[in-house]
Amino acid sequence: MDFERDTEFWYEDGTVILIASKIGFRVHRGLLAERAEVFRNIFSIPQPQDSELAVGCPVVRVSDTAIALREFLNALIREKRHVPASYNRWSDEKLESLAYRVRLAHKYGAEKLLSESLQELKILFPVLFAHYDAFSDGDFRGAQAVVAANLADLTDTPSILPTALYNCCLLADATVLQGVSLSDGTVEMLSREHLLRRSNGRVKLASRRALSIHEVFFYTFNTNCTSPGHCRSSILQMRTEAIRRLDETDVNIFESWLHFLQYNALGEEDDNLPEPCQQCMSLLYGRDEEVCRGSRELLPSYMGDEKYWYLDGNIILLAQNIGFRVYRGLLAEQSEVFRDLFTVPQPPEAQSTEECPMVHLSDTAQELRALLSVMIHGRKYTGEDEAQFEDVAAWVRMSHKYHIQDLLDDAMKRLKRYFPDKFANFKDDPHAVQRQYAIAAVNLARLTDSFTMIPPALYYCCTLDSRTLLRGSARSDGTVDCLAPEDLERCIQGKAELAGQAALCLSRICRSTVSDSCATPAACGPAINRLHDTLAIGAQCVGATDALLTWRTDIERELQEHRELSILCRACHVMLLDRDVAERKRVWQELPSLFELAMNNWERVVG
Repeated sequence: MDFERDTEFWYEDGTVILIASKIGFRVHRGLLAERAEVFRNIFSIPQPQDSELAVGCPVVRVSDTAIALREFLNALIREKRHVPASYNRWSDEKLESLAYRVRLAHKYGAEKLLSESLQELKILFPVLFAHYDAFSDGDFRGAQAVVAANLADLTDTPSILPTALYNCCLLADATVLQGVSLSDGTVEMLSREHLLRRSNGRVKLASRRALSIHEVFFYTFNTNCTSPGHCRSSILQMRTEAIRRLDETDVNIFESWLHFLQYNALGEEDDNLPEPCQQCMSLLYGRDEEVCRGSRELLPSYMGDEKYWYLDGNIILLAQNIGFRVYRGLLAEQSEVFRDLFTVPQPPEAQSTEECPMVHLSDTAQELRALLSVMIHGRKYTGEDEAQFEDVAAWVRMSHKYHIQDLLDDAMKRLKRYFPDKFANFKDDPHAVQRQYAIAAVNLARLTDSFTMIPPALYYCCTLDSRTLLRGSARSDGTVDCLAPEDLERCIQGKAELAGQAALCLSRICRSTVSDSCATPAACGPAINRLHDTLAIGAQCVGATDALLTWRTDIERELQEHRELSILCRACHVMLLDRDVAERKRVWQELPSLFELAMNNWERVVG
């Protein structure tokens, strides 16, 4: 065997061996399949007879490290989480274990474990400052903040990001740029986007920290001061010392200046600083607390959208931790759902900020932004040629959800330009946009009961690779569109059917019979046969499922580039192009039956 047995996970009655970093884990496939979808799918696929075996068990080699896999199995099989009983007992080691669990639970589709692990991560990197401050010592987060930011991106959990990125700002530049090494040897690096956010954030935090010195340490005469001259001098000295030690505190805007100045660089109490009278010290403590309170407000529970944040807005819509401050009247006027939502009395404990009520929505921020672009700026945007497909799809989803009928009608017209229900409107281009969003189009057609859009959308799904069909297609915001099981089954069967149709189309286009108007049948017949042989080995034909893609361009190219084909007469040339259109019309007409769709109103194309 080319691996060592794991000392912790090697069950003699185990039924599968997972190998990670040359360490073998002999476990029970039934438990893995029950608790992790990816393993369930792997084990359900029939294995070839020559599959790798060890001690009579099938072998599955994984790309994870042995340390990460061991921690994952501990949580998945033994349900050991190693969750500290109190906040103060967290450590780098326990945070690493949590990171391994999150990453592998996400990878292998262990939804229950992922949900539980993310809840633990949210406790450590919370939205509310009160929860953040509950840890008496937040230094345990340290470099693990980099890991937390990456996990937030991986699992689409944006609520973790503000606290994680703030803690990244507290780290030294070298630590962030070199990456954080975990005990299994992997190195976590911040993405370019987060590095930029950290850089901009440090500038703002440093400015805030420096300004706070002047907000705390200044002398104002008060009648209760027992020694004005001494107090003025003492406070000036404290301010000078704070400025001198500013680099030591870096950008920690939540740290009390008075608490910080009590200790020197060695962490010992500093007896050298003069102290003002008790009355002036009380004033300083009050200012210090006020500054800290103001700093806490800089770590909000959400981020304001860059585009849709109007200072005079009277409602804040929250989507994926992004706040949109807009006008409730404008939204209520166009949507009965928003109108009803805004008229429902809110409970006293309902969240609000800046005198604006806040409404949490389940939509993605990108979808809400697309909807607001039309609701605020007008319907003219739905007719613009430069509108992106994702915006059109978002208009369909959101207008359907919020009952905005005129927008839904406009967006559906736009959508059907990509996925038409008539052959005459079908485009001869390479269909890049349609392929990319074919899965989303099927789901939108189902959502809106636009049944005549389903055949062309399923057709484009069949031009996708099997991996994309099974796992889904990701939008730019990370949301993944997946086919429903019945539509996935249609596509799996349809791919084979369409591959046969693509080959059949070519054979029928290039059948050796010549045009009735052919003047040189003896020359044109063999030329058509040679054309078929040339095209049959081309990339479009071998394994292709795009049976509706025209052969016109390939035919024209071959006739121009090969002298032996250029003898084809004009009548036969035109005949080939006519056959191309006729064959594509035939495939188009058969799409519903090909996908086993009962559709009486499908276009009947006359050849």
